Amino acid sequence: MRRIMIITLALALGALAFAQRAGDAVPEFTLVDAHGEVVRPQEYLGAPLLINFWATWCGPCKEELPLFQEAYEETDQLQMLLINLGEDRDVAQNYLDEQQVTLRTAVDPYAGVGADAEETGAVARRYRVLGLPTTVFVDADGVIRDVRIGQVLPNQLADGLAKIDVVWRP
Repeated sequence: MRRIMIITLALALGALAFAQRAGDAVPEFTLVDAHGEVVRPQEYLGAPLLINFWATWCGPCKEELPLFQEAYEETDQLQMLLINLGEDRDVAQNYLDEQQVTLRTAVDPYAGVGADAEETGAVARRYRVLGLPTTVFVDADGVIRDVRIGQVLPNQLADGLAKIDVVWRP
């Protein structure tokens, strides 16, 4: 029994070791946004960037989207990119439109759904997304400064933004 617990703990900690960490360079990718425009992280260099991996079926993802919208509207230097996992671009964009979320979104496709630029699920694998939602805070030089797995609360968003030199208070 003890051996099984040790193996289970080692596997869990091993998975965390593969997640993106502060200090890592932002992984490159090519996706297509909801308007058919190509999206690459290098186009965001020079300004702080928040990348959020989400899906319309994910309750915590949906709860944090208005918070991201609020922070985006209240800061002038912050850029945001939502990356929807595995849903059709129209499904993702229609949901955002219904919720009055105007943030740019692209889809990391699964099972051939919307596969335009990257192979299936490639961006989530490149960013080592372990669960949804996952939020990545990238500084103006393209370096990851913080990664949050799970729903981001207002104070956590303020703390993450501070790490990429964005001042915002809920």
